Amino acid sequence: MAELYREGALYERVNKVKPRLLIVGPVIRRRALELARELGVEVRASEVV
Repeated sequence: MAELYREGALYERVNKVKPRLLIVGPVIRRRALELARELGVEVRASEVV
């Protein structure tokens, strides 16, 4: 999650455009989901474990 957030920040600095950060997967851990919400990353997952 943090790596995606840092990549998004770099993209924004270089291109002057705020990217839409999104993670797609079948399963996500609860802590990763909480961190994604704190960082503003959208999550598409069918199950939270």
